[in-house]
Amino acid sequence: MHEESPVREEEILDAAPAQPAAAGEAPRASAVWRGLTRSLGRGYRAVFLFSACVGLLFSTLAFMVRQSGQVEGLLKDDFRLFLIVDERFPAVSLGAVEARLRALPHVSDVRFVSKSEALDQLRAADPELVKTVVSVTENPMPAYFALRLGDAALEDIGAWLDSNVLKGKMPSIAGVSYKPEQIYAVMQAAFYRRFLQLAFSLAVLLLACAAASVEFSAVSRTRFLPSLRQARNWMLSGMAGTAFSAGLCWLFVYPVKHLSPLWWSFPALGWQVSVLVCGAVCGWTLFRWKESH
Repeated sequence: MHEESPVREEEILDAAPAQPAAAGEAPRASAVWRGLTRSLGRGYRAVFLFSACVGLLFSTLAFMVRQSGQVEGLLKDDFRLFLIVDERFPAVSLGAVEARLRALPHVSDVRFVSKSEALDQLRAADPELVKTVVSVTENPMPAYFALRLGDAALEDIGAWLDSNVLKGKMPSIAGVSYKPEQIYAVMQAAFYRRFLQLAFSLAVLLLACAAASVEFSAVSRTRFLPSLRQARNWMLSGMAGTAFSAGLCWLFVYPVKHLSPLWWSFPALGWQVSVLVCGAVCGWTLFRWKESH
């Protein structure tokens, strides 16, 4: 005796005719709102939660990409290369030296600091040390040029110095001083930013591959646009899940936003839209898997 297969609640509700819109209500807006509330209230909670998990991971990656880029920019702005001027070099020629330094490749800013200005800076930082030193000898601080370098020079500062400053190329420069730890910090921040960008891109690519795999392995094929209309409620659930996860990221950062302005710097609009699109893809993929399996 033939037994009828049980009909799922979702199929009954999907087949049920929609109620007419109330008077004065825009049909399209009411249909979207009704589809969203129905999808969240009946059977698509798994889509919402799955998309929320995916969205939380994607939102965190996008947030950390933004943060690492901000930290990298701060470290680059703080780095200075100090070129110590030879005391035997005539002061009247320092203008020509500064112009030559500004003409070097990958130099974004040059500032000359005289001996007296260098001593004033040291006095502001450590007045007791200046009192001790000045009581013994005259101003021991050298005059120097403070250079801000571009990305290409920072990536290989040793080669840049050899080809532009050292090895007799600038006789007016007696020495070079900089903090190697700052260079390492800049390179590490740049690595983190690029690594997180690559991880985000690969995650999006894997999600697209999963959606394509479900579609190509389906027993029954439908056209793309009709399948989007059929999966509208599922896609809305997915987008709601990713929007919920983005809100969670906002709540995580909100209590500490006053400690640093960098922590309140969120990804650009394009990143956030891409996270919402990933939620819609999750909903469409799960809908096609349900229909074809």
